[in-house]
Amino acid sequence: MGFRPLPPLGREVVFLMLEAAGGTPSKDLDAKSFLGVIKGDTETHRDATFALNTGDKDMNRSPARAVRTAKYKYILNLLPQDIFKTHITDAGGEDGLFYWRSWEKLAAGGDVHAKEAIDRYRHRPAEELYDVEADPYELEALTALGRSLLEDGRTVQALEAFARVLRFDPEHTGALYHQGTGFARQQQFDQAVQVWERVIQLAPNGPFAAEARSRARSARDLQNIFAAAG
Repeated sequence: MGFRPLPPLGREVVFLMLEAAGGTPSKDLDAKSFLGVIKGDTETHRDATFALNTGDKDMNRSPARAVRTAKYKYILNLLPQDIFKTHITDAGGEDGLFYWRSWEKLAAGGDVHAKEAIDRYRHRPAEELYDVEADPYELEALTALGRSLLEDGRTVQALEAFARVLRFDPEHTGALYHQGTGFARQQQFDQAVQVWERVIQLAPNGPFAAEARSRARSARDLQNIFAAAG
């Protein structure tokens, strides 16, 4: 029987157990104990955490590499052209499928949020970079996704993305500004003017204020034209 080396996490668990039992781990063991974290002597274990997914037979066939520091999270998707598959979406039993199927059921019934969640899960970009220190809930990334959806003409999905941002942060001026654009594209001029005025109120000298004022005036003009024509 051949010897199968322990993976990095396994080595660190062995290191921890030896140290916790009062032993002295071998210097040849490529690992670092996290006993100090458990005992409360330190709050950190490593400066960076690395992760990988290579695949296992027919299921997790979406290879990726990732690294996470206190400030950034970077993900490299090795096959971004392929549909993202894991046990959550394609397992044979109930290995996570109960909530995935609930999303599919909602999407089939017309739920925009469920459709957008499935689409984002199934289709991954080649690279993902998140500033988790400045944007711990990845709201800027979600706002950028909404902007991309607007550019692609997918206004309904874009509005749902902005709504998700605003559920976390109702005063996110970027999401509000672009939400106004989405409303205007749907000829919902009252709502567009309201959110643009909210942008101006929150940040009168902010990066979106001048354009929000201009667009609000244009939306009022269009609103009057449609009202007169109707």
